[in-house]
Amino acid sequence: MKIRFTPQIFQIERASIFAFVCLVFTQIVLTQSVEQQFPTPVFDSQFQGEIKARDIGDARQTTYYYTLNGGQGDLFINIVTANLNGDIDIFIEQGLRPLTKIVVYADRGETETGRVIYLRKAEKLLMRIQGRTPNDDPGKFQFKFAGAFISAAAGTEQPPELPKISAEVVVPVKVNSSGAIIARDDEANRIEKPESGNVEIGREDETTLTRTEREPPTISGKKARPKGDPMSNFNLVVEFRDGTMLERPMTEVGRFQVDRGILTIINRNGSVSRYSMADVVRVSIE
Repeated sequence: MKIRFTPQIFQIERASIFAFVCLVFTQIVLTQSVEQQFPTPVFDSQFQGEIKARDIGDARQTTYYYTLNGGQGDLFINIVTANLNGDIDIFIEQGLRPLTKIVVYADRGETETGRVIYLRKAEKLLMRIQGRTPNDDPGKFQFKFAGAFISAAAGTEQPPELPKISAEVVVPVKVNSSGAIIARDDEANRIEKPESGNVEIGREDETTLTRTEREPPTISGKKARPKGDPMSNFNLVVEFRDGTMLERPMTEVGRFQVDRGILTIINRNGSVSRYSMADVVRVSIE
């Protein structure tokens, strides 16, 4: 008797092997949910998975979440673990009320344990597997359910998509570390700059207490005065003991004050003059 292998037979065998590999791979992939809000649904009465070893020095544990349904009655759970140190917790999903806790150790080789949970009514359950491996080999676990086990319905909820961050960020304004708005380059270019001249702005002489005079800025040899300024008809007059007088239009004076025996006159162009009150006879606005 001769057996002839036709191409059709090889195609059937390859299809069967491919389907089997896909089934096993899908069963492992379904056990990788790390989101409590979106646990992996358990559709079959048995499944298996593994926890990979972490890098040296990483003391964190790996956590997986699963969801399944249980009807009224006894729910039988059989668990087989190998090379895994950790905890297995089962909760009622509504309110996260704990039902049972199972502690597994890797020093005993492959271990098998079980639990029986009595449910008074149908419940949706949440199962958490949390642990790590003691070496570089992965930790393995296998679950089998019986009794009141009900396959989880395929949920429509999906994990939310993370926001996409574009590499190009358009910022309408610029601010510094204190929150103040910084003018953009195009706005800074539109600011009128003062004409070059011998104008000193914000310069103060802290050590000089004698009388100093600074001429206000002029445009085309004439003193600039704002039009319609009500103070244009008044002058600040300072009379000194040596007979000299200082007369300055109020339109050019920002403010003046006497503090600790020093008369300080701050002009609107930014210049500052200081005089000792010991040399001043009177200060008036005329």
